[in-house]
Amino acid sequence: MALQALYHDGEGYKPLVLTKEWQLAQLNTCESQYPENIKMLDQHDFTDETFTLVKGRAVLLTYDEKTKKGYLTVMQQGITYNVPQMVWHNIAMDQDTTVMITEGRDAHLKGFAQIPIPNEFYHSLQKKIETLWR
Repeated sequence: MALQALYHDGEGYKPLVLTKEWQLAQLNTCESQYPENIKMLDQHDFTDETFTLVKGRAVLLTYDEKTKKGYLTVMQQGITYNVPQMVWHNIAMDQDTTVMITEGRDAHLKGFAQIPIPNEFYHSLQKKIETLWR
């Protein structure tokens, strides 16, 4: 048995473990995940996606397209948050933040869609961040 110690020290998203069915990735702070740069929401048709805050500060965004309601969840370190398949979502991150993501293999290559974040949801995110981080 060969034990592997895996870590991504660069910016952005990098898969660390790939199996036939799922992948574990590390997401480190990058410009596109800063709250003011969140422009899109993602949705996966065939997989749930989990987010675990390792260090730093992050807010998980989820959006119900039917009710037109957005939800902001302030992530707590060490807690795993499961976003079910077909739920619109994204994650806003502060500087020096690391999040581990588990999802179906190739989740961003098939059964994946994006929509622009609705304006009022974007503005509620900015207000929340102002009160939490600034």
